[in-house]
Amino acid sequence: EIAVYPNPTNDITTISYLSDRSEKLTLRVTDLTGKVLEQRVLSSSIGQQKIQVDLSEFPQGLYLIGLEQDGSRSYAKVVRR
Repeated sequence: EIAVYPNPTNDITTISYLSDRSEKLTLRVTDLTGKVLEQRVLSSSIGQQKIQVDLSEFPQGLYLIGLEQDGSRSYAKVVRR
C-alpha cells in the first residue's frame, strides 16, 4: 500500500510506502488513458520509504502513480491542480 501527499498537489508530491525487501522497484506515472508519462527504476531498502515526484510539468488532471516490486503492484491516484 502506498500513500501520496499532498494530494491534490501543485507540483511535488511524496510517495510513502513500507518495503520488506532490499531490491529494485519501478515507479510509473500514467494518465487515465494508461499512457506512461514518467518511469524510473529505483533501489529500495527495508523499512519506510519516501520518493518525491515532480508533477509541475504535467497539465492539471488526475494521474495514477504505481510502484512495482518483484511482481507486486500498488497504485494511488493523485490530482495535479
